[in-house]
Amino acid sequence: MTDAIVLAGGGTEPGLGADVPNKGFLQISGRPLVDYVVQAVQRARGIGRIAVVGPPGPLRSVVSRDVTIVSDNGGIMENVAHAVRELGVRDPTLVAASDIPLLTGAVVEEFLAACARKPADFDGPAVSHRAENVRHPDRRHILRRQPDAV
Repeated sequence: MTDAIVLAGGGTEPGLGADVPNKGFLQISGRPLVDYVVQAVQRARGIGRIAVVGPPGPLRSVVSRDVTIVSDNGGIMENVAHAVRELGVRDPTLVAASDIPLLTGAVVEEFLAACARKPADFDGPAVSHRAENVRHPDRRHILRRQPDAV
């Protein structure tokens, strides 16, 4: 089983209202972004325990009781490490941002299957330079060679 950590921490950002802790709590159709991500992870076969890192108060009103809430405690890596300790993780762990509302359980399953076919210490999704240029030709892109990318 793969455990999952959803990152919904970080402080306020320009343009967010005072009642929105961070972009993970922006609403689409009456639901915060973090809710979409947590539900996608919950629907994915092969996911065990789930922790969400962020402000505990706002998270309690969003996530179900079977999800572990971990207080936002610094930067991304500190928060991941804190959630890993809270869960007592020993197996592979999925880490997802809270601001990807189009994530689905099927996509999570596909990603986990791709990672299992070619085990590594760290796996991450990647988009080809060509695909990114077609979609966003006017943007500057950061390129990284990843010959073994999944």
